[in-house]
Amino acid sequence: MAYVSLLELRQQLDIEDDDNDVDLQRALDSAAAAIDSQCGRTFTLSTADETKLYYPTQENALNVVDLVSVTSVKTDSQGNRTYSTTLASTDYELLPYNEPRYQQIRMWPTSSKSFGIGRLVQIVGRFGYVEGADVPNSIPGAAPSAIKQANLLMGARYYKRREAPSGILSAADIGAFARLAATDPDVMSLLAPYKRTGGRNGGWLMI
Repeated sequence: MAYVSLLELRQQLDIEDDDNDVDLQRALDSAAAAIDSQCGRTFTLSTADETKLYYPTQENALNVVDLVSVTSVKTDSQGNRTYSTTLASTDYELLPYNEPRYQQIRMWPTSSKSFGIGRLVQIVGRFGYVEGADVPNSIPGAAPSAIKQANLLMGARYYKRREAPSGILSAADIGAFARLAATDPDVMSLLAPYKRTGGRNGGWLMI
């Protein structure tokens, strides 16, 4: 799902009619998907809980990706993927304290529970990199301004790409040709602060 509206892309490209709205929306959606892939995270907050599975690499800590709110944390203590052990909120803490998007669940020192290395942990909650005064409460926040701008730039680029099917822009009347750059430096600059190093899914397995 795009992070900016179709109208914003029309304005970006000085398009007044709706003749090409299908192509414009496709360009925006494709650009948003590319942004998610490059950054290894998504910039929307789901309206309902999601279930994600993680393999912990430590007994007392589990790295997660942009966890905004938690409904349940369960461990596969029997190793049969039944997630029979439910952690109480007093068993763990969410880190970092000063961020609305948690990146780690750490066992409280006095808890008798632990994450079994190599044993799946089931997290049910809401995930996403969003900003806003209401995060991490129930009202979804918004994608960062830089992500919206990148979505606009990439959407415009994808839409105009049909004018250069071989990757070469030409102006036949003046005999000018130019090869499109592989990447847009402005887009790369906008996305750089939001890129994760953990890959597309940040280490989680979706079910």
